[in-house]
Amino acid sequence: MAKVGLEAGQLKPAQQVALGSLTRADATDLTRARYQELTGVSRSQAAYDLAELVEAGVLVRIGAGRATRYRLAPASDSGRRRWTDERIRIELSSFCTDRTTWPSAAEFRTAGRSDLYVAASRYGGIGFWAAELGFPRVERARAATPLVGRRAALAVAAALVFALGAGVTALALRVHQHAATSAPPPKVKRTAGAAPVSFLTDVRSLRRARVAGFAAQAAAERAAASSRVALVLRASRGDSWISVRSAAGQLLEERQLTSGTEVRLHGKALWVRLGTAANVDLSTNGSRPRPLPSRAAVVVVTPRGMRVAEWAQPQPAPAPVLVASRIPAPATPPAAAPAPLPKPVKATPPPPPAAKAPERSSAGSSWPAPLPPP
Repeated sequence: MAKVGLEAGQLKPAQQVALGSLTRADATDLTRARYQELTGVSRSQAAYDLAELVEAGVLVRIGAGRATRYRLAPASDSGRRRWTDERIRIELSSFCTDRTTWPSAAEFRTAGRSDLYVAASRYGGIGFWAAELGFPRVERARAATPLVGRRAALAVAAALVFALGAGVTALALRVHQHAATSAPPPKVKRTAGAAPVSFLTDVRSLRRARVAGFAAQAAAERAAASSRVALVLRASRGDSWISVRSAAGQLLEERQLTSGTEVRLHGKALWVRLGTAANVDLSTNGSRPRPLPSRAAVVVVTPRGMRVAEWAQPQPAPAPVLVASRIPAPATPPAAAPAPLPKPVKATPPPPPAAKAPERSSAGSSWPAPLPPP
């Protein structure tokens, strides 16, 4: 920045950033696109700032068109002003020859003399040089539209819109009447004493049905929301083991709930079993968390409320009492009936002995001895 000399105090912040990039040897050349990237200004502002630096003698323009680039001016030229008052006067006199009015900025730009316009505006100002050369400067301000003319234009536009709308409406009515007259009216069965149904009545009935449908849908959504319960378990005072099941017995959550953590569950009915209930806070359907009894074992949560089952204190077993009792002797089984006597067997007479041959006696008798009695 030492090369800039006396002009450094008059430079813009964007110009100082661009010159600082060149003095740090980041790049030897500077383009308009690079200037925009460094400073963040618009394209036209970048071109204007670079033209100012060229006119001030800080930069030197090389090339033309898209190949235009800028470099730092040599040290011998940076200490003096490039555009002096005499040079500006000579250049303006040559440019404004055969002109009766002061040229505009667009005319300077079209002629390729933007540097002359920037130098004139920087050193003295456009008004000063116009008066110096004897040109009355014309203020090219945009003529304001009279208020009456604006109101008249708005009125005409509103009238045209109204006429267009009326024409479209009349055309639609004609088409509707033509269709009604060309097509035979449908036969409608009317009951005795019933009034004819109009188009407006149909529209109202459809609107009522639509509103009733929306109301029924909202009621169904509210009923579905009320039939479910949202449960939040938070371990506020320590760890606790939890086990949560649905109404059908399905296991939803079973783990160790560490201190400071929480679990959220949804269902129609939830069956919660707790290990250390005194460390757990319970909240249902967005209600305020509340602690559970220290002896709580099982908590049943439903849309209607919550039921808590507590551990029962074990009762001591009663001492055994000895009671004397008489035990009856076992009954003697009845005597068996005597076996029936066998039937008497009829005795058969022995067979008669065989007859013996008569023996002759020694006495010489010829008759046998008599038979023994039977």
